[in-house]
Amino acid sequence: MNVRRSVIISRVLRLLDENEEELDRAMVFGDAGSEMRRLVADLLPDAVRKVLAEAPREKIDEAMSLTGLAHWNGDILELRLPADFLRLVDLRLDGWTECLHDFGEPEVIPEPETRGEVLRHHPRGPVAMHVARYKPAVTCCVGAGGRTLRIFGGVRGADMAVATYLPAPDDSADTQSVWIPRSLTGDVAHELANMVKDVIYG
Repeated sequence: MNVRRSVIISRVLRLLDENEEELDRAMVFGDAGSEMRRLVADLLPDAVRKVLAEAPREKIDEAMSLTGLAHWNGDILELRLPADFLRLVDLRLDGWTECLHDFGEPEVIPEPETRGEVLRHHPRGPVAMHVARYKPAVTCCVGAGGRTLRIFGGVRGADMAVATYLPAPDDSADTQSVWIPRSLTGDVAHELANMVKDVIYG
């Protein structure tokens, strides 16, 4: 959900109240109150990025839909990633029984040679070609057009049943809100408070 940056900053300042006098003494700026808010605001994107990247999958209760230009390249489905992609949450193609949550190397399913061969059309008639079948897996590659997911283990032509991700926070200072899953807002506030203490106390 979108959370106003001012709400998170206020929550972090409340978390720091127990050490307010020590924090004020540690501040070397002229106006400790305004500088504290500025410091919290500056560290906010880093705290959000860290919490979202490290959160256990079972704690993530919200995610954004992963939509984009997808096409089949042989038996591999390729999906162009949005610019704000930070982390894969769930991915499942039609026909799969479970979702993938992380990247992993594709693994070929061992089969008898005859089952791995199919007839393909050729100008001189049908020919037998060996087709590798993969276990479900997803990798990420970077090319001239940006980052792309390569999805293995699907049946050519299958659609994505589920595809969600967590976005990286916008670093621009004029952004009024930041997207954080509801279940992780408290974690972000506590992480941000700890980052502020680390900066102040060295």
